[in-house]
Amino acid sequence: MIKTSTMTRLMIASLVFLMTNAVIFGFGMFAVLSIPALLPYAETLVPLVVFGSFLISAPVAWMIAPRLRARYWRKHKPDFISGGEDARKMAHYGDMPFARSAVRNSYDSRY
Repeated sequence: MIKTSTMTRLMIASLVFLMTNAVIFGFGMFAVLSIPALLPYAETLVPLVVFGSFLISAPVAWMIAPRLRARYWRKHKPDFISGGEDARKMAHYGDMPFARSAVRNSYDSRY
């Protein structure tokens, strides 16, 4: 029987897989089609990029999936990718001065 947390991670990873596959495929195709030295081998490289992006995307999506859950961030400290502690502090609505002025202006325009 699969644990609930593993099943949740699998569902999130399956959604993330589609996006990571598109990004990795795009990088690969960009490299193949924009480098003139690779154009003569494009007939061979394009299927390799398709297959390679499919293989690489699965483990990348599996690693990204837990980071998309709130439970992960309750147990881990913020890191460089998440924006660090300053980004977490700024995420609160009241800590963003530009948001306060935007709300104040929207109220002023109503009255």
